[in-house]
This record gives sequence, structure tokens and C-alpha cells, in this order.
Amino acid sequence: MIEGSCLCGAVAYRAFEPLRTVTYCHCSYCRKSSGAAFSANVRAKRGSFEVTHGSEHVLAYESTPGKLRCSCELCGSQLYAVGDKFPDEVIIRLGTVDRFDEYAHGVEERHLFPESEANAPWVGHWAP
Repeated sequence: MIEGSCLCGAVAYRAFEPLRTVTYCHCSYCRKSSGAAFSANVRAKRGSFEVTHGSEHVLAYESTPGKLRCSCELCGSQLYAVGDKFPDEVIIRLGTVDRFDEYAHGVEERHLFPESEANAPWVGHWAP
């Protein structure tokens, strides 16, 4: 099971059937929407996902045709995404996860669009 919430706590969710692959996406959309070098995500079966409280505070932004990025209207935390290309799944932003039981059993990891980092010249250029 996964449980998560936004920064201010106004929205919370859970998913009973997360998939066991964590994906790090480096595409420009994920970089810009997350404000980081990549977004960290896990997918769950859509039928097992529910917003447990605060659904009235969820804003959906169509970042590309057919894909909605859902966030808290109060604090701006990106929570999850749904889309036409993956109608049976929800993409959950790992930064908002409070509980992820599957980590105890290990998960696979994969990176999408790592070559896109070439378009983010600041990635890897900071030094202590």
C-alpha cells in the first residue's frame, strides 16, 4: 500500500496496488513541473487509487493532450497524474509518499529520457 499527502496536508491519497517499479523521468516537462533534475514516480492501478480527503483542493492541469497533472491548489504540491495513454494507471509523485510498503520488498528502478539532461546545463555542474 501507498499513502501520501501534499505539503500542507489538505489532500491525502492511498493506493492499494502500486506497481513495483520506480521511474525517474528526466524529460523537460517533468523537470519543469517538479522544479528538479527529474521527477520520481511510481504507478498504481487506477481502480486501487483514491483521494482519501481534500479532493475539493485537487487542481488538474493538462500539461500535454490527454495527460492531467494533479496538485494541491493550496500548497502547489504535485501529487499524481492520470492520462489517456495509461488509462488503467495513476502516476504517483514519490515526493508526496508517506508510506510505501513495497519498498520493504525491493523495487525495480528505471530512468526515462536521461539524454534530456543535456538540455538542463545546470545538472551535475554544482560542486561542494
